[in-house]
Amino acid sequence: MDPIDTKPWWASRTIIGQVMQLVSIVAGALLGIQVDPATQALVVDQVTAFACAAVTLVGTGITIWGRLRASRKIG
Repeated sequence: MDPIDTKPWWASRTIIGQVMQLVSIVAGALLGIQVDPATQALVVDQVTAFACAAVTLVGTGITIWGRLRASRKIG
């Protein structure tokens, strides 16, 4: 498999969806909470959007911090 076409396991919508399904099954069994598939899909989309935003924010912060800590000028 080409390394350019790979992504971390936690960035996979399939993995996020399966985790949400497992959580809903456990919540339903233990707490009597029912989560319908439409709500699960919405949560997966929101978690994915949040993760992407968080990674972007952290990357921007590291970039700014790196530039401020740099000892040489950009040429």
